[in-house]
Amino acid sequence: MPLPVVSIVGRPNVGKSSLFNRLLRTKDAITDEKPGSTRDRNCKIAEWEGKSFILVDTGGYKPVEAEGIDTLVNLQVEYAITESDILLFVVDAKTGITDLDLMIASNLRKTNFTIVPILNKADHAGFDHEVFNFFKLGFGEPFPVSAMFGRNIGDFLDVLVDKLPERTSGRERTAGLRLAVVGKTNVGKSSIVNLLVGKDVVLTSPKAGTTRDAIDTLVKRQGKVFTLVDTAGLRRKDRTEDGVGFYSHLRSLRALDRCDIAILVIDVSSEISTHDLWIGRLALDAGKGVIIAANKWDLVTKDERTLDRYQNTIYAKLRFLKFAPIIFISAKTGQRVVKLLDTAQDVFEAGVKRVPTGEINKFVKRISEERPPPFQKGRETRILYCAQTGQSPPCFTLFTNSKQSLPTHYRRYLSNRIRSEYGFEGNPIVLLFRKRAK
Repeated sequence: MPLPVVSIVGRPNVGKSSLFNRLLRTKDAITDEKPGSTRDRNCKIAEWEGKSFILVDTGGYKPVEAEGIDTLVNLQVEYAITESDILLFVVDAKTGITDLDLMIASNLRKTNFTIVPILNKADHAGFDHEVFNFFKLGFGEPFPVSAMFGRNIGDFLDVLVDKLPERTSGRERTAGLRLAVVGKTNVGKSSIVNLLVGKDVVLTSPKAGTTRDAIDTLVKRQGKVFTLVDTAGLRRKDRTEDGVGFYSHLRSLRALDRCDIAILVIDVSSEISTHDLWIGRLALDAGKGVIIAANKWDLVTKDERTLDRYQNTIYAKLRFLKFAPIIFISAKTGQRVVKLLDTAQDVFEAGVKRVPTGEINKFVKRISEERPPPFQKGRETRILYCAQTGQSPPCFTLFTNSKQSLPTHYRRYLSNRIRSEYGFEGNPIVLLFRKRAK
């Protein structure tokens, strides 16, 4: 089953975005003391104790007397609610229950979702006795937290993940490799799927945002079966009034979660945008194998150096995806589109490759002796042992004599050397560091 969805709802200025940031341990959402700072929904994949879920931040909910931008915010909140498995209803410990809180509670009680009340801004233990005043909301005892200071956040996450719907332990392989076709709007994703399948199975249009849902399509090539997922164009900042962009974003995140390989489609006839970078980062963060499909190659004027020049430009912009092969294609003419399937099979096989423990251990020992880890806080860090502990993506655990994590530039050195030795084309390499027990 897809990742469960947890949405944060509540009236304006109760700290929803601060809670969103705290649960993700990031600062992705804009926070401000002025009510109504959050206009758009913000979706991110969160993880706690090995369990993942999609966390959704919403704007301040005003069920009545809404007009102008507030009406749009209400629509967005209501769409988020309909897609959620769990609702985190946030109230303010410092201001107490308001009439607006009671109205929201009345609306939420009409739903069939699991609702977890949260008493935010409970910055110290003195606020904990306030929980009894919030029983009248009708959802039981609220959990006191402080999004600003992080108070009780870990305990709350323990409770939350226990309420998440159980996911199946694995996915049946009868449908072959699952490929998520992702990219911003109007880069030709649906046209690519149609070419691969050999018929128009997905609605296409030159108007951006035509695809409204993620559609799974089976295709065979040379005896192998692939499942293509054509996702709605991802938008970093969506302001559509009907909430369609929220569905597109959410279902694209779910598609990345359940795919084996992500095909990132970019428009090679235009500049790589921050949206392209953002979508590529989503695929990387999901730990998936990645192929870059440089579409609209037919629109580019070429000479003998054009391909190398464009490839260098793409890798310069998408530096974090330098491990991903680039296929220059044209969904209009069909040029090299079918090569995406062959490359996907290669990337998958590279991702499931295992390196024997003795071999990788000797290799890492040798390269760490050639270029020793830097001293940290005046102490020498030594890599004592290495083993491959995961596949798809390939994961290596390195045991050291220090609990200090190695700096980014040295991690990059190790990853590059492992990749140059063993390949793993199209797959991110994950390095985990552990202090060896005495």
